[in-house]
Amino acid sequence: MTDSFIPVEGEHFVTVPAGNEKHTNLIGVRGLLLTLGPNAMVRADFDGHGVVELSAFDLTEYTELEAAVTGAGSEPNVGIYFGTETGNTQEIAESIEKQLQGCNVSACQDIADVPVTDLLKHDVLLLGVSTWNIGDIQYNWEEKLDEIHAQSYSGIKVGIFGLGDAAGYPDTFVDGMGILWDRMKESGPELIGIWPSDGYTFDESKGMYDESHFLGLVIDEDGEAEQTPDRVREWVAQLHSELGAAVAV
Repeated sequence: MTDSFIPVEGEHFVTVPAGNEKHTNLIGVRGLLLTLGPNAMVRADFDGHGVVELSAFDLTEYTELEAAVTGAGSEPNVGIYFGTETGNTQEIAESIEKQLQGCNVSACQDIADVPVTDLLKHDVLLLGVSTWNIGDIQYNWEEKLDEIHAQSYSGIKVGIFGLGDAAGYPDTFVDGMGILWDRMKESGPELIGIWPSDGYTFDESKGMYDESHFLGLVIDEDGEAEQTPDRVREWVAQLHSELGAAVAV
């Protein structure tokens, strides 16, 4: 399968192994077809055995495909994806990865380096996003927002960790978190890791879940770097609790 779908008069093309309509290369295709409308089709070339036109109704739902890949009852398959400019978000992602116990972290990658369909290979997504300029989401995420919006995340748990500068940008603090979640929330994910806003000083944020909570973990490396280790540790412990995974002592 190529890294992206190539539109051809409203259709998309993907290559999968011969005669296997349930192959994992088709993960995400069903959700994409559903978002494109009732007449959307995918032309699948089964390794030279002929091109078959498939609709969303010909494909197995993602949750069934994913269960076949990861195995029922297995530890959660976690994917950590981040966008980074200075390397700070990557460092937080790698710290989270090291502290996750009882979870199968199968990816910790820069979103710039992977196709958006890779997000659909996991039970749990932990997404790291920073905010730049006056409330802009980091550009590697920004350029993929439409593709992210087009996919279905039904059955997937999503946790978001965001980096921002409260002192420098108090009116747009961690807006990137809200921008990303707005593009995903209508397609079925379950939000985990909601984080209290108590202890942060800022004016406004699109990253708020409600009046007293952020959508996820908030890190301020510009003004409160000394609190980062404890915040990451506490958030990972919260994730363990929500996912039902064992926490290492």
